[in-house]
Amino acid sequence: MRRWIIGGAVAAAAVAAAAGLAASSPTQGDVLGRLFLGPRMARAEILIFQGGVAHDWFLDQGRITAVRPAAVELVEKDGRRVVVPVSQAAQVLLNGQPATILDLSRGMTVLTARDGSAPATMVRARGRKAPPGKR
Repeated sequence: MRRWIIGGAVAAAAVAAAAGLAASSPTQGDVLGRLFLGPRMARAEILIFQGGVAHDWFLDQGRITAVRPAAVELVEKDGRRVVVPVSQAAQVLLNGQPATILDLSRGMTVLTARDGSAPATMVRARGRKAPPGKR
């Protein structure tokens, strides 16, 4: 659970720094991260300008209901069900360790990040790996 909060805090700090909000206090990003991007988050949209180009990031977080070779299905905290396409080149971490999308299984907690309508390029999952055939 603590890793989710730290990950959210890091993401919020980066967003806050890009927006110029962190200039007055180095802890503002941490506070924003814990408030908005922690384990209670269901989903978020974050618009970042990088090199003059807008990147409209979508974050989805919830429990995995199914895993496909190129997508994960999840149910978010508010009950919304979503299918998130996942890039073959996505960085997938399971309990902080490199993994593949097929290492994920139903019941795990997952956080995905995708830029606009593109497939997710980052997937962070926590939970026990299911035995083969139980995905």
